[in-house]
Amino acid sequence: MGGGGKTTEYQKTDPWAPQQPYLLDAFSEAKGIYDSKKDSRGYTGDFVASYDPTDVAGLKSIRDWSMTTGQNLVNTQAAGGQDLFSRGSQALGEVDTGLKDFANRDWTSTHIANANRYADNPYISDMVDATTRDAVRTFNEDTIRGINQNAAATGNGLSTRAGIAAGVAQRGIADLVGDTSAKLRSDAYNAGLQMSQGDQQSLLAALMGRGELASGMTSQGHTMMNDALSNEAGVLGLQSSIAELLKANEQSKLDNKFAKFDYRDNYKSNLLSQYYNVVGDKLWGSEGFSQTKTQPSALSTAGSIIGAIGSLFKSDARTKDIIEKVGHTTEGLPLYRYTYKDAKHLGEFTAPLAQDVQKIKPEAVQEVNGVLYIDTNLYDWR
Repeated sequence: MGGGGKTTEYQKTDPWAPQQPYLLDAFSEAKGIYDSKKDSRGYTGDFVASYDPTDVAGLKSIRDWSMTTGQNLVNTQAAGGQDLFSRGSQALGEVDTGLKDFANRDWTSTHIANANRYADNPYISDMVDATTRDAVRTFNEDTIRGINQNAAATGNGLSTRAGIAAGVAQRGIADLVGDTSAKLRSDAYNAGLQMSQGDQQSLLAALMGRGELASGMTSQGHTMMNDALSNEAGVLGLQSSIAELLKANEQSKLDNKFAKFDYRDNYKSNLLSQYYNVVGDKLWGSEGFSQTKTQPSALSTAGSIIGAIGSLFKSDARTKDIIEKVGHTTEGLPLYRYTYKDAKHLGEFTAPLAQDVQKIKPEAVQEVNGVLYIDTNLYDWR
């Protein structure tokens, strides 16, 4: 909008008078420090500590052990666990089959058959003969001979009484032999029955024991394999940790080289910056630019009165003779240089058209007596 404007003026004041000699001393000291150090190299030692060579050798030794002996130990443990687990699993399968056969077996028939076989062994007859030998011998040598001698002495050698007596004696010895045989065979049967039952219990106990052993083998094998996995993780973790430590050692060497280079490369610029911090980057007095707003000219005031009512700025395209487009507002609206049709004597103005503002911010445009005005309190492009 025409009329009015701003003026810019440079102003400067010196530091406070009592402060000035101290500032001059500080500047002189700062320059002396800068001059004394600007041609030196500054600190030349290390900036980052690296490992002792003995420590590095020890780390490499541990790494090599973990990759050879340590790994072999883990492999052996895993293989042993796998072998135990496999053999235990196979034995468990065999025990399972044995228990099924044991459960399906007719043990009553087995016991009877075993007892009969034990009772019918050929040695029982020898035992009967040995047990009744004396009785049979007495019968044959004494009893029968006595009966015969008595019968002959009485003249009854061929009598029925002698025959009956001999028969009775013969039956008695036969009963003795039969009873002895039955007793021995009964005892043998019972013993065979007990032995068969004992074998049954022994077989069951053996199967159960083998099952427990097989179960223990699989459990121990499983534990060994799990331990091997844990140890494998430990070995790999050890290798990884040592690799990181060795890598950190190499990185520390690179960091140290870079720190030395960076220190040397920036030493003088940092020194200069410290010097400048004292003498150059502070306004110990005060200086700067100030702006003052000038009062609009009489012509501009007249134009303002004609072109605005309060905060309303007349910018209706129908009231203007547009000269040219000269730019854009921050919102992208075109700015035009123009004169008012009914007040060309007021000169040229630059502003957007109220019609354009109405499209993006309609509340900022008001109509007064059929003319569009921009409310500069709601939209100020200036």
